[in-house]
Amino acid sequence: MVMEAQKQKLTIAEFHEFCALPENQDRLFELIHGEIVEKHAPYRYMHSPNVLTVAESKDVPDLYIGIKSIDGSKRRSRLKAEDYLIHGTKLVWLVFPEEQLVEVYSPDQEDVIIIGIDGVLDGGDVLPGFSLPVAKIFA
Repeated sequence: MVMEAQKQKLTIAEFHEFCALPENQDRLFELIHGEIVEKHAPYRYMHSPNVLTVAESKDVPDLYIGIKSIDGSKRRSRLKAEDYLIHGTKLVWLVFPEEQLVEVYSPDQEDVIIIGIDGVLDGGDVLPGFSLPVAKIFA
């Protein structure tokens, strides 16, 4: 019986090392389920960069904000959110500009919270006291 070799999944630290290589300086990459995926932005459209906050002693962000690009998929955005949560991120906001809504994920909640244009984002334990009306994101 022949067994197929499984591809080893990268850690976030290994991913950062890969991205820091000189030959990768002008390229865009994502880490999805431990695998590197190169992003190709259309020449006429560049979406706002994703945002994350990282405590000094951690390899993963406390907060990850993913912004779906025009050519991106919801599935890829959600897989990326899941990866961040699995690796210790405490709060994920996925922003969907076309629908003007934000999906909120955290490891201590079972279901995704969807906040529409009339709702307010709450920073919870990650950003105590922070709140942002979703409408301001799309203004």
